Amino acid sequence: MADERVDEVYIPGIGVFPSYRKISVDETLADWKSRTEMSGVLQYPAFAQWLAGYFWDLEQSQENWSDFYVSKQAAKFGVPKSVLGKMMGGGGGGGGVNKADQIRSLSASILNRSVALGMNLSPEEIDYIATVAQAQNFSSEQLDNTLVGMVNWDNLSAGSLTASKEEIDALSKAYFVGMSEETSREWAEKVAKGQATPATIESYLRSQAKIMNPWLAEYIDQGLTPQELLQTSRDLIARNLEIDANTVDFMDDRFMSLATVTDDAGNTKLASQGQLLKNIRKDSAWAGTDQAKSTMVGTAQLIASIFGRSSF
Repeated sequence: MADERVDEVYIPGIGVFPSYRKISVDETLADWKSRTEMSGVLQYPAFAQWLAGYFWDLEQSQENWSDFYVSKQAAKFGVPKSVLGKMMGGGGGGGGVNKADQIRSLSASILNRSVALGMNLSPEEIDYIATVAQAQNFSSEQLDNTLVGMVNWDNLSAGSLTASKEEIDALSKAYFVGMSEETSREWAEKVAKGQATPATIESYLRSQAKIMNPWLAEYIDQGLTPQELLQTSRDLIARNLEIDANTVDFMDDRFMSLATVTDDAGNTKLASQGQLLKNIRKDSAWAGTDQAKSTMVGTAQLIASIFGRSSF
């Protein structure tokens, strides 16, 4: 004897079905024969059999229904999209889809998306957004725009927004393009909304770098970032001035002037190693280095040996 039917359950995108304890797949299929929304599915017995088993597995495991998974399986069984669309209520909130269940489903999506972004939304905020999204039939793009529009950067946890901003900051530094905190945040939000990609941002920074430092254009066009181009110069400056290489910032005119020279026509060019060393020794900080002091002592001793007297 079949087990007693104890209640009804709602499966998002499918409708209301009886819930049994230890009911067989065949009994579930028999129940579906009285449901018009399932008539198309029952024309594909193999898929109907699979779906009934999937439905029962969900009841036992208490896992979430997946439209994507069901659609993927339907395609394997050769079930037309028109049949699947009817079963799922046509995707527009009809076909018996309960408003409260739609909101619950949206709330789950909003929670997952907000956590991925690094947002810390309260349950009340999530429910409110879900209610508005359901009422206005938001697309996924509209939902993303709504969430990103609510971002409070001072209250963000680690997530895709902060990761995107860090990548943008690193790119702007690599191209020697000054970018304010506000601007890098705006770019990160554009990425989150799908309005920009890292490639889009790098293209923008490449253009800005060539405008700000025209002499870098030929190297950028070869695929080098200015940071990569001047890495050797940076290390030489740091070693000779006896400072941390991380403090050598070529967005500072002082360091950029050390790494470059100006020809007779007034054009800026990358300094050769010899020219770079000459520029470094003209820098006010060089005189205080151990290397400079050693050089001066050595020079004094050389003069003394030549003239036979102390130069001190």
